[in-house]
Amino acid sequence: MTPVVGLAVGRGTGPELASAFERVLLTLAEMNSVGVRIERSPRRYHSYVSLRDEGDAERIRGLTHEDAEHYEEFCRTQAQLGTRVIFRTAINAQSLYLVRQRLHAVKVDLIADQGTSLLLVRDQTQGFYSGENTHTPGAVQRTMTFSKETTETIIRFALRRARRQWPDESADRIVMAYKFHLLDGALGEWVAEIAGRLGVDIGLFQPDTVNRNLIEQGLPGRTLVIAGNEWADIMHVVLLDRFGFERQENRCTENVYLHPDVEGLVEYQTVHGSADDLAGRDRVNPVATIRAASAIAEEHVGCQGAVAAVDGALAALLDRGVSTPDLGGRHSTTEVVDALLEELGARGPPVRPRWRPWRPRNDLLGRHRAGRHGHAERLLRRPGRGVAVRWEARRPQRRDHGHRPGGGGREGARNGGRLRAPPRRRGVPGAELAPEESAAGQADQVSGRLLGSGFPRGLTGTGGPCLHQTSLFRRLPQ
Repeated sequence: MTPVVGLAVGRGTGPELASAFERVLLTLAEMNSVGVRIERSPRRYHSYVSLRDEGDAERIRGLTHEDAEHYEEFCRTQAQLGTRVIFRTAINAQSLYLVRQRLHAVKVDLIADQGTSLLLVRDQTQGFYSGENTHTPGAVQRTMTFSKETTETIIRFALRRARRQWPDESADRIVMAYKFHLLDGALGEWVAEIAGRLGVDIGLFQPDTVNRNLIEQGLPGRTLVIAGNEWADIMHVVLLDRFGFERQENRCTENVYLHPDVEGLVEYQTVHGSADDLAGRDRVNPVATIRAASAIAEEHVGCQGAVAAVDGALAALLDRGVSTPDLGGRHSTTEVVDALLEELGARGPPVRPRWRPWRPRNDLLGRHRAGRHGHAERLLRRPGRGVAVRWEARRPQRRDHGHRPGGGGREGARNGGRLRAPPRRRGVPGAELAPEESAAGQADQVSGRLLGSGFPRGLTGTGGPCLHQTSLFRRLPQ
């Protein structure tokens, strides 16, 4: 099944960046010999600047809700169809945060320095950013909600993401930055109870205290910060400047939706806004969009090494002075993308795809034929269903020298006994996996029939000579 990537385009420079995104993603997929289909939302969403030209506050409010309802429905539809990732250009913030509130969004950003890293998980579901507006003459009332259930959902997600980020070691420090003094002690009680139940130590601090500690003490090796968006939105550029050595305009970021209806749906975006003043001038910086395309290609399409390849190509362009005016260059958006694709073409594909999105298979063991020398492994990700691991053990065809693995099995007969001995049993680095009983049982039964008495039974997860074997696994409980 061809993976699908959703695409939502806002006004301003959205159309130019969407074009750059499509070109880079499709080129990376072609270089890696994988297919991908882009599903574009039919609506072009407003930016704040385009809304201002639409009329008074009541008209703006109506269009804001129309955009929010349409984008929410687009996300829900894509999730129901099995789409796991969307790229979105900048749209009006109020429309966007209405969607984030309803679909329980968090934003994830890794900021790394030499030997240290900060994993920032931003709460986009609660707080001032997620509120609703009520207008009366001369006043706007904004209301918002905090809940224990949502707080626990966000904490649990952050802990899972930290384990994924640092699989070998736990976070040195877990910090929550919220203006919790305004909530009558409720948030403090919730965090203490949740942390005790989960068996973790979480420090809940006022934002100014977190700022002081970061400035005075710096980062320990691994820091997880769960933060209200009021603090994180303002501090993000400061954290990048102090710990990340990166311009905000060059970065993309990842939003993850936690609502059960769309759980696991990921949305990538540029950190910068819609840049309406540059619309139609072919001058907008495409670097963040290019990086989003490479991240989606590697994480969701199956183009292993795409991020490193694109970062290397971008560095080469910068060395040659190819950049847009905001980075000190004189090149247009199109020229930068053209130069990037030319550089990628000159370097060639980074590596073959390591895994592809999971799809149902009728035959457990798949195709059986002699292959070229070497071993390959593919991790097949199945949304909400664990991980499937396909082991492909390949050996060259050689003349028999007294040893004929496969014996009376169908594969041995087909190849005239010209195969080498089976490879050694292998494990999956960095992942603790166990075979599903049903899949293991089927593989155990089928392996004997296919391979004959010359092979041990129960080859689940180990492969065999010239055998393309698929086994299903689940992650062991943490």
